[in-house]
Amino acid sequence: MPQAHHDLADLPADLAAELGRLTVVIAAAIEALPSVGRCQVTRYGDGGAHVHLLFFGRPARAGQFRGSTLVDWEENLPRLPADVAADNARFVAETIVTAYGGVAVPTSEEPTADR
Repeated sequence: MPQAHHDLADLPADLAAELGRLTVVIAAAIEALPSVGRCQVTRYGDGGAHVHLLFFGRPARAGQFRGSTLVDWEENLPRLPADVAADNARFVAETIVTAYGGVAVPTSEEPTADR
């Protein structure tokens, strides 16, 4: 949850350093999935005071997608089954927590102690 609003170009040095560390940890966690060949990182936004970075796992063993941009392949792939997507998200969250710290928060689809 952001505690202050910044765009990429005006991040204070301490937040820029934290963003760098987090970017590396997130990309490594995504690339640790056996189904991912490469983590693509992109920035979208309209210039509002928010940094919007998106991380996409490019499928492994799909040589035809190498060197192409996300828009070339993302729309042409079948959707992952919900249970596979949830397992992948859980794995990535737990890997980030192990490498960086913090707490993995269950998604709304995951059972919690009070459900």
